[in-house]
Amino acid sequence: MKFRGSESNRKGAFQLSMGLVVVIIMSIVLLGLGIKWITSTVSVVSSLTYQVTDTAKDKLLKDLSSGNKKIGITAPGITRWRPGESGSFALGIRNDDTIDSRVFYINVNLIDAPFSDNNKLNELNQENNGKLYFTMHDMMKIEPLASDARTIVVDFKSKSLNDIPEGVYRFGVTVCRKDDTGVDVPRDCPTYLELESDQRNWDLIYDATTFNIQIDPNA
Repeated sequence: MKFRGSESNRKGAFQLSMGLVVVIIMSIVLLGLGIKWITSTVSVVSSLTYQVTDTAKDKLLKDLSSGNKKIGITAPGITRWRPGESGSFALGIRNDDTIDSRVFYINVNLIDAPFSDNNKLNELNQENNGKLYFTMHDMMKIEPLASDARTIVVDFKSKSLNDIPEGVYRFGVTVCRKDDTGVDVPRDCPTYLELESDQRNWDLIYDATTFNIQIDPNA
């Protein structure tokens, strides 16, 4: 004698078990990726020569919240580095929208350096992914009238610069806000170099700023 109810129950239990196994496997994979990302981030930050302090970052956010500026940047205590040294800067952004949370995109570029070869400048910008400079989390969502900060890392151990010329390296930062003037971030967010070459690009950004690092072998 066959009991259809029993067969149905067994089939349902099997499907439930398989679904549970899939969920567990996916959870383990996601957890592994998260741990790998956190470990990598902590490793990068802890290996920097100079770091912006939490106190300086908190002051930056406080100043943004109480003032009229849209963005601001704070540097580590020392910005005169030896070749091969590295450091972090904090970029703060204030969402001036009084109603909606908004998504912001950060674009960082090297815009001036102590060498006359523009091709080298372009090469460093094209190969910037973790080599000379990068932003940790270049997109972020900020609540109405709130402020938040992201870390910009500059690392002069770059393989692209075998011989690092001494002098001032100037970096440009542009911030774009999603849905402003039809901007599709990050695709349509101009770089600082593009702002300098065409003033019309200023209409596409939320705000922009610059920061400098001096490389000095005797620092």
